[in-house]
Amino acid sequence: MIAQIRNTAALVALTSAAGVLARPHFSARATQASTDLCGDYDYLILNNSPWIVYNMLYNANQIVGSQCTYYDSMITGSDGTAEVKWNSETDITYVESTNNVPKGYSFVGLTQNLETPLTGIASIPTTYTWTRSNTTAFKGNVCYDFMTNDVKGDSTSSSSQELMLWLQYQGGQLPIGWAGGSVATINNLFGTSWDLYQGVNDDTGIMVSSMLPKTQFEGTFEGDLREWLVALVGQGLFTESTYVNVGNAGTEFFYGNAIMNATLGLQIDLGTATSAAVKVAAVSSASSSASQIASTSAAIVPSASSSAVAVTTSASSAQTPTSTSSIAAVSTSAKSSTKSHHVATPSAPVVEGSTIASASVATSTSIAASSVAGIETSVSSAAVAAPTSADEGGDECEV
Repeated sequence: MIAQIRNTAALVALTSAAGVLARPHFSARATQASTDLCGDYDYLILNNSPWIVYNMLYNANQIVGSQCTYYDSMITGSDGTAEVKWNSETDITYVESTNNVPKGYSFVGLTQNLETPLTGIASIPTTYTWTRSNTTAFKGNVCYDFMTNDVKGDSTSSSSQELMLWLQYQGGQLPIGWAGGSVATINNLFGTSWDLYQGVNDDTGIMVSSMLPKTQFEGTFEGDLREWLVALVGQGLFTESTYVNVGNAGTEFFYGNAIMNATLGLQIDLGTATSAAVKVAAVSSASSSASQIASTSAAIVPSASSSAVAVTTSASSAQTPTSTSSIAAVSTSAKSSTKSHHVATPSAPVVEGSTIASASVATSTSIAASSVAGIETSVSSAAVAAPTSADEGGDECEV
């Protein structure tokens, strides 16, 4: 299960992209050097991009070993679009008493075009490739994590929605709501069917909705994440007027010696979605009873094509930075007993391209940049029945 404190502050405003294509393209800016991020809340804001790379060790005090996130470079994909290469290196010893406690989250978060209603988003194109090599048993996952709310910029109140899309998971990591069973099955999305699990984070009161694939993705994913959000609209979680306040992709880790090498392309394109992205088919799962979810008969899912990405040529699709009004942290203190799994941006403006080491950031601000990620960590055993085995825990990645 997952518990999380969300000290909200949007990422600092970065340079807006001038283009109107579906994904960012490079300008003649100088290339940033590769960077090692090993501190508890180290991050690097990438120049000329919609991204931040983050090493978030929200349970560092329970780590026996080490964890680093490495920014490698920004590259040009085969289609001419920008992608970021990064990796997560985990060397955390298995400890029986904490094996169900997620130790942190290594991820790339969005910094542009957040705090936008779904109706104003044309597409959220993404490509995600990864390999993980491990020399010991490893527990963790690969996921996307978004947060929505009918209030712009709100990712801390109980009216927020935490949305997880798990691509791959191992070692017994399970989502919030696992014990209650799947509330719905969403078919024909990104080439597979998905089980939807829901549960409220007892610490925050936020509903967490996690979708787990019937067939896990083995190192490659591509699609338009707007289709995922529209599918959840069909399940009645929220309406298309809700704001997308947080978005990121990464890997959560519990224990093990493993190296994950990843390349990510992820962007929010503003504008009106094309008919291909808007048209959806009503689907209900034969395995989901009316008592499990009343709205199943009205469930809708988008096109089964995982590569169908809506592209607009409207000037409104140009990248815009997250509003500076949300730079200041809403919450100034965090409970030390609560696991923070949300991106932390400093409460003061930070120049583009800056690297922040946790040693130089005050505690109150080093965990205060949450509009980059809406991560949730496992709820303590007091909140749920203790698992009888490592495969029965209720752990989850959330940004």
